[in-house]
Amino acid sequence: MLFHDTSTYKEKFGWGRFRPAPLRFLATVQGMLALLVIASVVQSMALSGLVGSTISTIEKRYQLPSSRSALVSTVYDVTYAVAALLITFVIKTRRGKIINIAAGTFLLGVGLFLYSLPHFTVGLYNYGDAVSVTCDPASNSTFTACVEEERGLSDLLYVILLAQGVSAIGSMSIYVFGNDILESTSPQGSGGFYLGILSASRVAAGAVGFIVNGQLLNIFIDFNKPGNIPPSGGLGDARWLGAWWLGFPPLAAVAILTAPWILGLPGKISAEKKAIDEDVKGSLEKEESSEAKGLLRVLDFFKQLWSLVTNPIFVFMVLVGIGTNMCYTSLNTFGIKYVENQFAMSAGAASIASGLTIIPAGILGSVIGGLVMRKYKLGVTGSLKITLVGIACMFLLPLGFAVRCPNTVMAGVTVPYGNGSVPRTPVVGAAELVSRCTQDCPCPPAYNPVCGAGVEYFSPCLAGCWNASREQGYTSCSCYAGDEPVDVTDTFSVTSGRCSNGCTLLPLAMALLFLFSFGLGLANAPRTVIVLSCVQENQRSFALGIESVVRTFLGSVPAPLVFGALVDQACLLWDQNCGQRGACLMYDNALLSTYLAILMAALASWSFPCACLAMYFWKRRNTSEVYEVDRTENEKEI
Repeated sequence: MLFHDTSTYKEKFGWGRFRPAPLRFLATVQGMLALLVIASVVQSMALSGLVGSTISTIEKRYQLPSSRSALVSTVYDVTYAVAALLITFVIKTRRGKIINIAAGTFLLGVGLFLYSLPHFTVGLYNYGDAVSVTCDPASNSTFTACVEEERGLSDLLYVILLAQGVSAIGSMSIYVFGNDILESTSPQGSGGFYLGILSASRVAAGAVGFIVNGQLLNIFIDFNKPGNIPPSGGLGDARWLGAWWLGFPPLAAVAILTAPWILGLPGKISAEKKAIDEDVKGSLEKEESSEAKGLLRVLDFFKQLWSLVTNPIFVFMVLVGIGTNMCYTSLNTFGIKYVENQFAMSAGAASIASGLTIIPAGILGSVIGGLVMRKYKLGVTGSLKITLVGIACMFLLPLGFAVRCPNTVMAGVTVPYGNGSVPRTPVVGAAELVSRCTQDCPCPPAYNPVCGAGVEYFSPCLAGCWNASREQGYTSCSCYAGDEPVDVTDTFSVTSGRCSNGCTLLPLAMALLFLFSFGLGLANAPRTVIVLSCVQENQRSFALGIESVVRTFLGSVPAPLVFGALVDQACLLWDQNCGQRGACLMYDNALLSTYLAILMAALASWSFPCACLAMYFWKRRNTSEVYEVDRTENEKEI
């Protein structure tokens, strides 16, 4: 159906003059919420779930240390912040915001396609030639520490960084403008409820991304390429890499197909809704007139910026956001790595365990926060109280990271070979693991861990194993770790795969992570309502944009760099190829736990006082306004 009534057709769902009647329901706040949920689910599932749970695999596949893989998160955050600063100042009209959300959803799809591109541009995953070779001093075989097919793989990081930049521009529009138009379209007093649902969908999608990718990582990385040969040990083989790329193309397709539907959202609010907003927030016509005059003027930009900087409630909520962003970004980037190494789990199992913890906690917190705000019609004061409770839960995360497990006993790394000297760490490459009993063995440099008698070895050859069979594994191994036996002819056997560290503290760590995630979810919607409510009506999107810029540049950008550098300092064993240090193969669990716990405690100690100060200044503002009203009334009576 076509609508020719120029006063109402823009309030209907559709494109241009084409406003089909069957799709009118999409013009309601519920229809808008449904479309925004789809875009937000794709965004969070990919960028909060899949990306975070693929970092460990990408490091191993493309030979990247944590300090370089941290750029994946940093480039996204920097691009997001710059886009938020520029676009939110320029775009002020409702229609302009909707167009940006649609364009952003399309760009998000393009970025996700680009993110998976490196997999399709490289050859088969080379996890080492003749890795099952045992120790044979009579062999004339020689092995090089350089696999030419793997040279230059780290340069593909730039493709991933480009993908992150494109995705960031799209994500900014979905988050900032999406929250704004949803809250402004909602019935009076229900904005927090709908924002809570949207926030819950984002949290749930990110967690679902972790779980889905945990399953995808159980599929061999090159299953789609002819001639692929998975490692002989299957999922339990330390050389196994899962299909980290497989989840991105389907999500990219969903984003691109959703963009036209978002573009059809109405560019005007209904007359009834507009009248209510005028009674509560002031005339929108005056707002649009003010925007039109200062749309692209630099002076207007700095005037609005100064208004925000001198707003103490806004400033302290931004400071809270800096702390929570640093915490969340670091957890998203290195949380899987921590669980994987601390509890001796595979990347897929660590991803699933983290996701199953985050899903119920994040959803429960976001939904409860939104329901409480709707039921009790909480304003800024109530939102601040909920935020304080949620931010207090940040103190539980350092307790979770303080849960530590013993290091796996590894020959030549944590314990010496035989009666040798204590190893100096970090060890770089297999060449530094050669001992007296293996110095005559031509051992390949490829990482192929085996376990025997509770000790882990870099490879069967470096365990001094002479024989191998499918039934018994590797036998006649003679390179003991620690004290050598009295009878030097005694040998032992090993099996493929890493040794377990016997740690049983995973449930405790996951319980603390659950409570932390619940707290952040609880504070999500209230924090957005506070930021939108403590500024002038014509600054709402600009305030969200500035808030995103500051907490991104001061929170999300430095967090992975700082955490990545400290995580690298906890590495005990580095991989090496062609003379270049690759990914970390083993961490010192005690150092890893200590570094992360101290940093997370510092962030919690930063955020909670800032939330308290925001509450103080809000109450002070209300007291001042009541005093001014009373004084004015008294003067009129006189």
